Amino acid sequence: MQDPIDKIETIVTESSVWDTITSFLGKVIYANEDSSIKITIGLILLVFIIYGITSVVLTFLKKLVSKRMPEENRVKFDTVFSFSRWLIYLIVLLVVFDSVGVNVTAIFAASAALLIGVGLALQTLFQDIISGIFILVDQTVSVNDIIEIEGKVGRVEKIK
Repeated sequence: MQDPIDKIETIVTESSVWDTITSFLGKVIYANEDSSIKITIGLILLVFIIYGITSVVLTFLKKLVSKRMPEENRVKFDTVFSFSRWLIYLIVLLVVFDSVGVNVTAIFAASAALLIGVGLALQTLFQDIISGIFILVDQTVSVNDIIEIEGKVGRVEKIK
């Protein structure tokens, strides 16, 4: 006597519906000249599903971590979290590409010169962003503090 799960598996794998679904998901949308990379509907669907799962997990983690934070710290956490969210999306995307057969080493090599140029051009911007994050996290400056910058004195009214 067959197990009910084995019966269901046999029915599903022998049905024409299963064949239709697998052939639809396996339909090649793009293949390069030597067919080393094939983009199928299933792979595109997989990327969207992983993106959705990553978004849900990140949203859950954000709510879990910031649940008991005071409002002032929550705003700071949101700023830092938004930067790290895009880094996590990039890492997940590269892992997905690597798992479907795209050579991510070539992506890194091709973008290295571009990223060096962009990094040198935006060096001061990145320094300002990182300094701002450190100021937010360390809480070295607070609202109503009196500060002096390049000979000018002022009062901190708001920190965003």
